[in-house]
Amino acid sequence: MNSKPIRHVIDYSLNDEIIDKDEFINNLFSFLSSRKLLFSKQLVVGVSGGPDSMLLSYFLKSFGLKNGYKVHAVIIDHQFRKSSFEEANITLDRLKMSNIDAEIIKLDKNCRNSGLQEWAHFKRLEILSSIAKSKNALLFLGHHLNDQVETVFMRMSKNTGFWGSSGIKFFNHWFDTPVIRPFHQFTKNSITKTCKKYSIQFEVDASNFDIKFDRVKIRQTLCQIKNRQRLFKNIYLSSFFIGKIVNVIDEKISQICSSNFPIHDLGFSVVDVPSLSNLNKSIALRVLMLIIKTIGGHKYFVKNKNANSLLKHLIKHKNILSKMPGRTLGGCKIIYRYQRVFILRWSQHNAKKKVMSNLGNMIFDNRWQIFSKPEIEFECLQQKHPILLQDIFSKTFKIPIEALAYIPVSLKIFNFKKIKFYLDDMNCDNHISICEHLLIFISKEYKINIKFIKPINPKAIF
Repeated sequence: MNSKPIRHVIDYSLNDEIIDKDEFINNLFSFLSSRKLLFSKQLVVGVSGGPDSMLLSYFLKSFGLKNGYKVHAVIIDHQFRKSSFEEANITLDRLKMSNIDAEIIKLDKNCRNSGLQEWAHFKRLEILSSIAKSKNALLFLGHHLNDQVETVFMRMSKNTGFWGSSGIKFFNHWFDTPVIRPFHQFTKNSITKTCKKYSIQFEVDASNFDIKFDRVKIRQTLCQIKNRQRLFKNIYLSSFFIGKIVNVIDEKISQICSSNFPIHDLGFSVVDVPSLSNLNKSIALRVLMLIIKTIGGHKYFVKNKNANSLLKHLIKHKNILSKMPGRTLGGCKIIYRYQRVFILRWSQHNAKKKVMSNLGNMIFDNRWQIFSKPEIEFECLQQKHPILLQDIFSKTFKIPIEALAYIPVSLKIFNFKKIKFYLDDMNCDNHISICEHLLIFISKEYKINIKFIKPINPKAIF
């Protein structure tokens, strides 16, 4: 992989100067071309109403006019404040005055006492990516350099280590949706100055000053540091180069997982413990963490110390795996069955039932991507009596029944009696490919596509 900085994307001046619109447009087109992202003529942009997202919407509109792209802005109203819907409508009017197609998505009010910003962040991403997917579009977000510095500080305070210090990616994927942050290297002051130049109006979110949020506390601490501009530049550049190193390592780890520790389409993995124990310890830990995060459906990696404890447990029993006690970690069950070590989804609670939206796509249990007609209700297969699973699959079926329990299905319309499996006992892995016919059957019979979400090769830009 070419690890040289992409000069037309990353500007190392990192100052507070006004952003040149024409240069931005040319750089963005070059970037999309270099990453082979010109497949769609649709752009979706998440808009909060602040200066960063409003300026991004304005620039993307100019980019679209020049290059034949349609821009759709989405305002998410989390209902955190009484005035939020009024502010969302003000933002909507401003966008429409600039001839930018836009809509407001109003969320149900969330009354949780903790983790509010984190919930809002992921809920927003889930909705934006779903809308982008329905349009086969690229998703744009307005994160800037100050956001990057604050994120690095927050992650350092939580001991996320080397990987966490890489911060926010300039380009990555969220559940298969390409996500681009073109203001990644520009400061908040630079964005505000540019808004003033182009007479772009914006709202100031009062929650940006509420010290009950960790990010606000970090922001206020950083504001008290002398020579902030130099500090921000150094932190940004450090995170950029750490990110490139992390990217190379993660790409290699992704290759190792694909070849030696594959995650199957039904959402489980078979771990070759001797091969895992022969890897460098840091790489072996990252492999385990990646598999567990993917299968468990968690948004974050499990803690390094917990992954290390599991690795020691596996290595300790590598010559006597049949006597290895089972473990649970990160929403996964690690067990020995059928002369192999399986990592399976496990939870004390079923994923909540979910009804397909009018967009025709959704994420289920943070692990499955489903495409279907609207208003179809999905739930875990295990919510049907366990005997159903035994009836569908023969006793000679050589993967744990838990591998099937968390598959999302529509129990109201699926007729599983139509499924027939014929196992070839001469081929020890035949059960895996035949089992995956379940998803093919559902797709053909009911026109419902269910796909387990696997990690995409990083190849991201930091």
